Amino acid sequence: VNTYPTARIARLDADLRPQAGWPMLANGLIQDLARSGDTLFVAGNFTSIAGQPRAGLAAIDAASGALRPWTAATPGSYGRIAVSDARVYAARASGSGQPIAAFDRATGASHSWSPALRSGPVQRLLVDDGVLFVAGGVVNDGPDGLPFTDDDADGLLLLDAESGAARGPTVRTDAPPSRVSVVNDVVVTADTIFLAGTFGTLNGEPRAGLAAIDRATGAVRPWRADLEYPAYNGPGTIPVGEALALDGDTLYVGGSFERAGGAFRRNLAALDASTGALLP
Repeated sequence: VNTYPTARIARLDADLRPQAGWPMLANGLIQDLARSGDTLFVAGNFTSIAGQPRAGLAAIDAASGALRPWTAATPGSYGRIAVSDARVYAARASGSGQPIAAFDRATGASHSWSPALRSGPVQRLLVDDGVLFVAGGVVNDGPDGLPFTDDDADGLLLLDAESGAARGPTVRTDAPPSRVSVVNDVVVTADTIFLAGTFGTLNGEPRAGLAAIDRATGAVRPWRADLEYPAYNGPGTIPVGEALALDGDTLYVGGSFERAGGAFRRNLAALDASTGALLP
């Protein structure tokens, strides 16, 4: 119980049957996957995969399932991963120090990457147009020198993907009473950032578990599709947005909720990404 002697990565056909050459075995938990081109990058707490040593990060041929020779220079336990054309970004699953590492995509060499962050849970990494989006509970390391507290959690940080410097806009979430503010997932378009998580306000505007902001200014989009739990579920039960997927003009949200946008939707809903209107 609570141990992971083996973990498997499978690739499935459209009829959900495993393709030839899969699954691939690892000796620890698989935490995240990121596909880029013909390569599938894997993050977790394993020390070997496909019978070969790999410490926390590995690269797999996405078609055949063959392990690639790519090895990250800094071994560790990694919980989240994102890939750009030049780099692989990985969030450490635990421990102190810099919560995000950066590696050369071709060689695995470490980059001199040192964004001023304080440790906190990283729930999602996403790279888009030179910006690394860091969702979770990390914060910029401000000049006050005070220890990290839950009240410091910004929820979402935007970093320059090359230097690690903070990029605008500022995104600030606040949680309902007795809960810690966390952004669990983020998807983006050229002009909009969509967020899902455990929060009751976003940049000072009331939004419950799901929101959208202007990518350039941080202004909260006027549409609302608050996630809700009916009162009969008892005190302290609040909605949580866990996962987002954007397909054209449709935004899908998954999580723990029973209403979205005022209508019954249990744990999964679809919305118009432009207006926030609930889809049938």
